[in-house]
Amino acid sequence: MNLERSALATMPLAFDAHGQTPRDCGGRIEAPAEVARELVAAGQALVSPTPSAATCRIYLRNAERDAGGAGLGLWGEPYSVVKAAADPADILAEQGRFTLMQGKVVSVRESGGILYVNFGQRWSEPFTATLLKRNEGIFAGAGLTLKMLAGRSVEVRGWVEERGGPSIERPEKIEVVH
Repeated sequence: MNLERSALATMPLAFDAHGQTPRDCGGRIEAPAEVARELVAAGQALVSPTPSAATCRIYLRNAERDAGGAGLGLWGEPYSVVKAAADPADILAEQGRFTLMQGKVVSVRESGGILYVNFGQRWSEPFTATLLKRNEGIFAGAGLTLKMLAGRSVEVRGWVEERGGPSIERPEKIEVVH
């Protein structure tokens, strides 16, 4: 089965008006969440961190970690799911697709209501994640202070665009990699 990963990355889990999936992925797992988990567990889809119950996110991220560790589907060779910030050509090859990028943050700068998370000395070279300053609180609510990312290795999830260099605008998720 040859499935387009960018479409699967955002596969809906039948959210209700409160952003919850049926049964909150607790106890009995409803069909849409189970289908998404099976695709992720087989390495056929990536988790897009949409507003969902924490138990669903954990459930799907655990399946994704297991698939990655086993080298299943998208995680297998020679294809690399996680793109390196230091390789702009590899990131740009994913333009318009949902992608995972990993690298060390060089600086975090603010200009005109936009925060730039830079992975190189010049914003237009390796990779930059851009966020609206007004959304900084969303990340802070999740325990992530963006201005404290300089010097840390992080993973960024979102759709790749070209803005003078590879970038992910309004990343779906930024996580510190241990």
